[in-house]
Amino acid sequence: MRRISLRVAMALLTFLVGIGVSILWLVNRSSEVKAIENPPCRSCSQIYSTSPELPTVPFCDFVRNPEHYAGQVIRIRALLNYDSGQKFLYDKACEKKTTEAEYDESMQSCAGVKKKLDTLLGQNPGWFKMTVDGNAGVTIIGRYGRIDNSRFMRKGDNGFLILCVERAQAVNETP
Repeated sequence: MRRISLRVAMALLTFLVGIGVSILWLVNRSSEVKAIENPPCRSCSQIYSTSPELPTVPFCDFVRNPEHYAGQVIRIRALLNYDSGQKFLYDKACEKKTTEAEYDESMQSCAGVKKKLDTLLGQNPGWFKMTVDGNAGVTIIGRYGRIDNSRFMRKGDNGFLILCVERAQAVNETP
């Protein structure tokens, strides 16, 4: 009898620990961003002030001739894919052309947008640091040029350096 009650107690304890961990994971995972600031936003104001006529370039135009935009600060709407730590931009309408992307060391974002982007890309910012691949529709400001801070690109390779994330949304979400 004592042996059975000990087994039941151990099974109940294991079950309760499993439920507790599951609840913590769900609470952390579902922590949604309450307020998202729409552009133009305060965090990116320095970029707006240094580039008053910030052009929005169609991604297909950019990816066909990125050198044309080298060094220029531009706005792009595209899909950002995060694959095992490597980031690249693409658009399904562009004949599967992509460009490497990386966050600038001083990257800014509108309030709440970076947290939403991290969630969409599977970058769980909570206590359980598990990274999963993902993608998101983004409106970003940046420039094409040499990227030296990437773990995946050879030092000095060219790509799109993200200076500001204005919007992030699920791929099937309408803006």
